[in-house]
Amino acid sequence: MTAVILCTRAVTRTTVHSADALLSAFAAAVCGLADLGEGCVRLVGAGGPPPLPFRVGAGGEVLDVLGLPLDLIPGAAYEEVRFDVGPGDCLFLGTGGTTEINDASGRQLGSEGLLRVLQDLRYPESGVDFRAIEAVLLAYSDRIRFDDDLTFLEMRMT
Repeated sequence: MTAVILCTRAVTRTTVHSADALLSAFAAAVCGLADLGEGCVRLVGAGGPPPLPFRVGAGGEVLDVLGLPLDLIPGAAYEEVRFDVGPGDCLFLGTGGTTEINDASGRQLGSEGLLRVLQDLRYPESGVDFRAIEAVLLAYSDRIRFDDDLTFLEMRMT
């Protein structure tokens, strides 16, 4: 069992079980480790939106990092995904609020839609402009505010 999977299980035991008073409590996450010595990132999906890696010269993609939310099924198995990274590569992560946005007709943006938004904004070449991303997502939703939080994290290899 890898360190990232062990960490995911530990987070389940300590974070989710502290909320025992809540019915059907669970949490979504992506747990990971950047191993700069080996030039790789190792991730475990636990119900959160898949990460979006952008590799120099290769563009972006939706990484297949799937898994059940933490504590949805006690003792659930998790799988680690490993991918190589190099100088200039970026990893873009977001909460469910970044992909679970519906347009006026009810169509959800999804991870592929978020990837297109970032590509249209010329990410990562143009840098990360969170206000521009927020503006595009609000326009997509045809609303004045989001139903859920928008939290982004960018990891850039230098």
